[in-house]
Amino acid sequence: MKTQVMGVVVLCLLIGLPSAYASKAYWTSSETAPSNVNSFHLFIDGVNPAFGQNGTENKKLMEITHSGLKFCLSWAQDNDHGKEICHNITVTPSAFNATYDTGFFVVPNTENQSSLMMFLTSRYHDIGVGLCLCNGHFDMGELYNNVSVEYACTDEYYHFKPDGDKYNECWKALS
Repeated sequence: MKTQVMGVVVLCLLIGLPSAYASKAYWTSSETAPSNVNSFHLFIDGVNPAFGQNGTENKKLMEITHSGLKFCLSWAQDNDHGKEICHNITVTPSAFNATYDTGFFVVPNTENQSSLMMFLTSRYHDIGVGLCLCNGHFDMGELYNNVSVEYACTDEYYHFKPDGDKYNECWKALS
């Protein structure tokens, strides 16, 4: 009798699972999703750019850009309160300017999707970049540019404290 009750509980949980997922946004590595959601397959382009002639001249910059990468899909809600789904990413590119598959971001079709945005952040001083969803491809060069300016203003040349007046002046001058 105990086995039958457990079997019924497990069956109820499995039947309710797709509807539970359908009411919340989530990330998945597979394309399977319930019918009442929109699934967005997103990519990052230019993961391993060709820096210099042999691609290794700015290896330090690439390492800090890739440190603690997080990719998010964000959308506006009522009263400007936004929601987002994020996924931590560890990239191991195999070729210069490689495209990295970030997986599927699933959003219930009841959510406001007219203002979908993609965000990519690095752990380095919390630098990030947001772009429109467009074709689902995020150009990693946008993040590299921000990290290189941040790096120049904080570590490489000027050693300014982030968000200070001198730092902000440096950021404006270099970006």
